[in-house]
Amino acid sequence: MNNPAFSFSFIGDSDTCLAFKTIGADTFIADNAADALAILKNLDDNYAICYILENLAIDLLDEIQKIRAYSPLAIVVIPSLKTSKQSIDLLKKDIEQAMGTDAIFRS
Repeated sequence: MNNPAFSFSFIGDSDTCLAFKTIGADTFIADNAADALAILKNLDDNYAICYILENLAIDLLDEIQKIRAYSPLAIVVIPSLKTSKQSIDLLKKDIEQAMGTDAIFRS
């Protein structure tokens, strides 16, 4: 396992996992939200960041908030090919939290 300070993971479909694997992420294929949640719970001690596709995360928002409350794991929801306004709002919130400002989406 990599050093947790620098290791990151990705949870999503097989095609998107392949893309993230090429940039050094440890990837985990999830077919549904239940699979994604099980993976997330096991990542807690081993990774600093986990990127997850919004089509999986959208059904796990309450669970993701619980994990964020007690874990140092940074969970970042990223848009999938069928991006919704809700996923953009989630990404915006994550960026605001990380940067302390709405520097990217500011009008």
